[in-house]
Amino acid sequence: MDSEPGCQETLHHPVQLVSHALEFSLDLQDSLSLPGLAGLHFFPLPDFTILDFANYFLDPPSLVKSAYCLVSKTKLETALVKLAQERVFLDVANLVISSIREDQKMTWVQHFTNPTDFVSREKAVERLISQEAFVRRSEQVSAMLSQGELTERFEERLAFMTGGREMLIYRKGRWIEMISGKKVLPQLLNSGGFKVKDANGGTLTGEEMEKEIVKELAVKNVDSRPRDLGTLQQLIQNLVNST
Repeated sequence: MDSEPGCQETLHHPVQLVSHALEFSLDLQDSLSLPGLAGLHFFPLPDFTILDFANYFLDPPSLVKSAYCLVSKTKLETALVKLAQERVFLDVANLVISSIREDQKMTWVQHFTNPTDFVSREKAVERLISQEAFVRRSEQVSAMLSQGELTERFEERLAFMTGGREMLIYRKGRWIEMISGKKVLPQLLNSGGFKVKDANGGTLTGEEMEKEIVKELAVKNVDSRPRDLGTLQQLIQNLVNST
């Protein structure tokens, strides 16, 4: 089947796709808003981790190579740990909420199929209210939302995220991948360690500055890109090859 008009042009080249993706990265999407990429997750982590494209750039060894960076890698690491620590418990709690939402999406009841069971209004209501799946689901939801289950989910995710610590340590645990990158990255880039000027010599701030830094990092030599960006490029290349 032929692709839709314009689709082939959109999926033209991996580097072009990354460039387009970066336009969305600081709009803070959970998945890239590009044809064929919706819902794609980039880190091979357990299913309770839902990560942002921005997490690719929470990488001080790459950030320090930016032409716009004014501080050392150590200072970037310290700033990143501080910003992540301020929201670690919030993000873990939100991961629990996300896991509950995902579990609720499961198809837990099937449609009726036999017309002979629904010969009257009374029979239909009787079949509906006696559906065993409703009873089972009520029990499952009650258990899922119990204090014990919610606490267990929280502790499980916290331990995985932090490596079993309450105070975050750089490169210990998986918090760099699991923290809300769409919140932390703008804070990190606006923490005073970067300076970007426009074509007229004026200083860029806020979102415009953030986009320039991320774009610059993404088009650098592959050896100086964020460590997981190569994985993204390979995923996109595979997608392009399959079209």
